[in-house]
Amino acid sequence: MHDNAKPWGQPGWMLASASLLVVAAISLAAIARYSGIGASRIGEPHAVRVIDLRFEDQAAGRILVTDVSGRLPPRMIEPGKDGFVRVALRSLARDRALIGIGSEVPFRLGEQADGSIWLRDLATGRLLLLDAYGHANRTSFSQLLAHAGATP
Repeated sequence: MHDNAKPWGQPGWMLASASLLVVAAISLAAIARYSGIGASRIGEPHAVRVIDLRFEDQAAGRILVTDVSGRLPPRMIEPGKDGFVRVALRSLARDRALIGIGSEVPFRLGEQADGSIWLRDLATGRLLLLDAYGHANRTSFSQLLAHAGATP
């Protein structure tokens, strides 16, 4: 082996270029992340109907759904029913738990003029556009909204 041989048989400039490329990619990703450059933003949906709901876990896997305004009677989601509601709420609850917020802050369920519906977590600001999850999954939430004669 020669004294001036490069490790792995590669010229030094190739390793330096590859390292520079990795550092540049990480730097550009960090700049984009913290500056918002290139980020997609979804504005506040314009609602024609809204209702603020609180979801509370109960014994035996039930979920109690209450209208914060008190206009609607409480509803119970039984175990094995409305699986998408459970999955969506579990995801949002995980976000809340990370910042130390419980179920005291309600969620806002809304419908737009075109009939699409969304769920906003008022504690974290996270927005779920429910139509994106398919008609069957959307129906679980739309049934809650159908009973509300709520307006924005």
